[in-house]
Amino acid sequence: MTEQQPETIPKRPPSICAIISISAFGVGLLTPQIFSFLPFLIAIIMGIVSLARKEPLYGLGLASLIASILFLVAVQVSLNNISTSIEKIGTDLSASLPRPDTSYTQFVKIEKVDFDIDYGNFATFRATVRNNGAKVVTQLKANVEVYNNKDQMVHSATIIDFGDIYPGAVKQISTISQIPKSSKRCRIFITEVIVKPLG
Repeated sequence: MTEQQPETIPKRPPSICAIISISAFGVGLLTPQIFSFLPFLIAIIMGIVSLARKEPLYGLGLASLIASILFLVAVQVSLNNISTSIEKIGTDLSASLPRPDTSYTQFVKIEKVDFDIDYGNFATFRATVRNNGAKVVTQLKANVEVYNNKDQMVHSATIIDFGDIYPGAVKQISTISQIPKSSKRCRIFITEVIVKPLG
């Protein structure tokens, strides 16, 4: 009689992937939302591998897989809500800031313009500004144009000045800029003003 060999039960692979999946899920729960994408992604991948390998604890990997997907969706929704809130705050803040009053520039006049060449090719541009209107100017922007002896513009700059200019008052604004050696004259003109809100 031939001796019957006992049937060998195929050995199932260790549940390494399932353990990694549940561990990564736990790390994702403890990680700030903005950085939790990577741990949850690892948990999802390891959960899928655990199912494919038919590990003994594949149920653990499956649970981690489903939970990680749900948490990823929740994190994405939360981040979208935060982004929307930040955009709304930025929009509200922008709306509350004073806007340039282009119509008031007609009341802000340049009375005197000059420039001095300092060390090297650096020049200091100055302009005397008078507020001929009835509102208080809190900020203004002016353009500087520099021309050579052929009346060709060779340089431009911007002056932004802060500080109140009351009706009828004058103020000197200035800026320093490097200019070409061919510079002969300059022109300064107001482009924007911001007036103080009434009340």
